[in-house]
Amino acid sequence: MSKGSFSIPTLNTHPIARFPWRRLRLELVALLRLWAERGRQRRHLAEIAKWDDYVLKDIGVSRQHALDKARKPFWRP
Repeated sequence: MSKGSFSIPTLNTHPIARFPWRRLRLELVALLRLWAERGRQRRHLAEIAKWDDYVLKDIGVSRQHALDKARKPFWRP
């Protein structure tokens, strides 16, 4: 039997081990946090849209703008 170059893949040399799992996980967590924040903001805007017109004018938000933003899904910027 001749000696060839055969190596057993180890954790460090296997292609899947080099995949940036930590970065992927961090980016996924950041995305989920962003979506949660957008959801909170849009629920709040839906409540703000129920306020009186003079209060909306005072804070510089139109009722239509608040309703438009509140209707958007959380995954859309």
